[in-house]
Amino acid sequence: MGFSVSEAILCATRYPSILSIKSPSESLVEDLRVPNPEGGFDFLVKIDKLVRSRMDPATEIRETKRKKEYINMLANVADSETGIPTRCPCGGRIIHEVRGKDDYDTLPGKRFFTCKNYEADGLHYRQPWVIGVEEHIERLTRRVEEGEVLIKFVPEVNYKIQRLEGEVQALTQEHIERLTRRVEEVEVLIKFVPEVNYKIQRLEVRVAVA
Repeated sequence: MGFSVSEAILCATRYPSILSIKSPSESLVEDLRVPNPEGGFDFLVKIDKLVRSRMDPATEIRETKRKKEYINMLANVADSETGIPTRCPCGGRIIHEVRGKDDYDTLPGKRFFTCKNYEADGLHYRQPWVIGVEEHIERLTRRVEEGEVLIKFVPEVNYKIQRLEGEVQALTQEHIERLTRRVEEVEVLIKFVPEVNYKIQRLEVRVAVA
């Protein structure tokens, strides 16, 4: 976990022993020059190492976790900023910003899709108009190409549908014919019901007389 210049100077002010200034005439910068094995000097290395040794481990863990979450959030926002945004990750709506002539900006163009609550902290959208439109056109182009590929399969799909319809119709006709035969058989059996009942009654009478 590194420290910024302001943080290092603040820590040095709180803990003068860190500086280990040899004489009042030596400057702070000269005293903080620590030789680098690869050549040159590394500034603030002495402060960084000594402050690390004095920092509470629990505090250092919390600070490291907080910075890691912040870095992950920055990465997620940067990765999701594609095409023409409709809503910022913070929930703010997107407005059309037109940059003034005298405003300096490293981003291309003068028009932007900008979050209404925009702040330069990496957690809000500010998509240049030219980039957003270009990415949106590329996305639409890919969708059109995918649609063209699907359209090529339409005749084959129609043929398969027609074949399935023919098979279903044949199966339905066969099923109807089978049911018709069974109904005819049942009707034949029904014709013998009165005669069977008459024979049953005669048998019952004979049994009763005996």
